[in-house]
Amino acid sequence: MSNKAEGIFKCQSCGGEAELFIDDTPKDEEKVGTLVCKACGSREAVTLENIQDERLKAVKIAVESERKAFLF
Repeated sequence: MSNKAEGIFKCQSCGGEAELFIDDTPKDEEKVGTLVCKACGSREAVTLENIQDERLKAVKIAVESERKAFLF
């Protein structure tokens, strides 16, 4: 069984809107859920590594923005 995550997600294949379904009992330790595209129907496994990369990108953007504001 899986739960649908709230939010807007982007398909890695076509760039369309996708839905993220979180696995309640994942079979693989790294897999968190499945991303299903509404436009093209592709399915992609979402791992812990994918989630950490997105968080790291957000932190890098925030730090760079603060640095630019400070220099201004």
